[in-house]
Amino acid sequence: MSEPRAPHLDPDAWSRLVAGLEPLRVQVLLRSWMGPKLLAHVAVEDLWQETLLHCWRDRAAHHWRDVAAFRRWVLGVARHRVADTRDRIFAAKRGSGRAAETLADVELPPASTTPSRLVVRMETVRAMESALAELPEEQRGIVRESLLGERPMPEIASELGVSLGAAWYRFRTGIASYAAKLERVLGESRRAPYAAPEDDPSRG
Repeated sequence: MSEPRAPHLDPDAWSRLVAGLEPLRVQVLLRSWMGPKLLAHVAVEDLWQETLLHCWRDRAAHHWRDVAAFRRWVLGVARHRVADTRDRIFAAKRGSGRAAETLADVELPPASTTPSRLVVRMETVRAMESALAELPEEQRGIVRESLLGERPMPEIASELGVSLGAAWYRFRTGIASYAAKLERVLGESRRAPYAAPEDDPSRG
């Protein structure tokens, strides 16, 4: 008996998987990664659409494990698209740019998330951005990459050059302040949800 087809390879399942990505998380992450200078040149919605086109084109390169791993893969592609777009645009301003990769022959499955699906309540997005911005720098990146980007803490700690214990301490301290700031701005009933990462030792 043949193994069932991985869901991200099936057009119908792909559309459901992508629709399950949290628009608030995507919006805040992309805006944070892009920064004001790149946002002045590229719309978040356009970069997200480009990310989805790359993911669909390269879907066979992703080894399916579970939905969480799929989300991390898509967000990882988005992060690389931000870096590549920034390099290309600002290199072009210096007169040494290269043409953008052509994706005209890539067509997303019907009902896939399109830029219009990324439209979310900007009040909540701004509150999440403000809560992150108010955190000390040593906590901000860890909270953003772990909570929103779903990156494993060992990977984040290695990238920052700190011990795993120090990274978890910064995360727990930062997430408490982040949640409190959101509650203050949005109120208890409208606070963005938080669940401890699966690899958080405190989950016991």
